[in-house]
Amino acid sequence: MDRHIYRGRRVDNGEWVYGDLRHYANNEVGIAFLNKYEFGLTEYYEVIPETVGQYIGNTDMHCKDIYEDDIAIVEWFDGNDEYLEEVRGVVFYNKTDSCYAIKEADGYIANLTNDYAKFMRITIIGNKWDNPELLQAV
Repeated sequence: MDRHIYRGRRVDNGEWVYGDLRHYANNEVGIAFLNKYEFGLTEYYEVIPETVGQYIGNTDMHCKDIYEDDIAIVEWFDGNDEYLEEVRGVVFYNKTDSCYAIKEADGYIANLTNDYAKFMRITIIGNKWDNPELLQAV
């Protein structure tokens, strides 16, 4: 991944914006991005800091970008592509193992960037900001 891409919910209207994260001296946090309609014009929106999540550099099985705070269903398979089990959890950065992972409510963690990742299929079903009701099942 060459660039760090972030998403955050705008302060003014609650819409999601994607781009480069900016921190300012007044504690304001924002997302800046190039306007694809006007060459060279950078747009900036202040975002709610706790909603900021980084793109993890991967997509789910439907080619949807995966961000921190996404809620995912992970299907585990063995080496012969036999279904083993399904878990649901929230994507986060696991500082202990220095990788992105999914955490279930009971504390189980599935690392997304290690050798075991080849035995899972990930489907993003929402995020903890837009779909808090999905956390009740996590």
